[in-house]
Amino acid sequence: MSKDFLAKIQAQRALTSNGQTGAAVAPTAPTVFDLMADITGHRPTSAQLALIDQVLTRGDDGALMYGDVKLSPVGLVIPPDGINQNTATGLLDFLFQLEGSIGWMIGDILSYGEKRAWGSFYDAAMQKYGRTYNTVAGYVYVASNVQFWVRTQKVPFSTHKLVAPMHEDGQRLWLEYIERNDWTRAAVKGYLALLRDASIDIQRQWLVEVEAHKYTPEQLADAIADAGGKPKKVKPAEKIKQQLTYAAYLSNVVKRHGVELDGAESDTIKHAVRAAREVMAMAQAVIDKHGGGK
Repeated sequence: MSKDFLAKIQAQRALTSNGQTGAAVAPTAPTVFDLMADITGHRPTSAQLALIDQVLTRGDDGALMYGDVKLSPVGLVIPPDGINQNTATGLLDFLFQLEGSIGWMIGDILSYGEKRAWGSFYDAAMQKYGRTYNTVAGYVYVASNVQFWVRTQKVPFSTHKLVAPMHEDGQRLWLEYIERNDWTRAAVKGYLALLRDASIDIQRQWLVEVEAHKYTPEQLADAIADAGGKPKKVKPAEKIKQQLTYAAYLSNVVKRHGVELDGAESDTIKHAVRAAREVMAMAQAVIDKHGGGK
């Protein structure tokens, strides 16, 4: 580590929490260095600190700010009265220059721009920063489907992506166990493959067992088999709602940006169509059975 870099760190630790250079910071106040380590998941480099000095300020509460937007390890806090497209574009430029776990913030600002129908804003992220459609869409999908208050700093963005299709109760359940047990993304994928279609109550029962016995996904599969086979699957209501929600999101992206879906995404829409037909058939059966009365 260079002397210049160490000097930079020491200087940052002497900065005021309200962004004015030269004033002393209270000993307990988090430094720019500490905050960026929390946000990016690693020690900021000297180049990053130089960029941060140019771009970010400190809020009244000591948080890192880009204009009126607060940066946090689990995403962005955008003011209620909003920001304009120039501010959003500038923030996106800054975020893509940083390395580390900033998926939440990229997803939040892209989602914000998408909701305001800034069509070129979304496309620019792919063209300007050399990101594929699937990468950019992934940022937006996770940030849009896992709400700020559900996210947890101790679980990587990539693992949040695995629980994004769930309802909020399911997300909270899984993230609680993932954080407490420090499960890897690979382990979570394995558990989800076995439990995804089960009701939330049955998922909870098996997660208790996994935690108590420290089951690997393979051991969980054996335990499920010993208990009488596959976990009980819920009938379509919850699963269908998930499929329809994701299918609607994909369809909206296609309409807006004219992109081509990959095989897995196309299958998702096909499954959602079949699920919708099943619901229609069930509803028709009820009407036929009961005479269609009011």
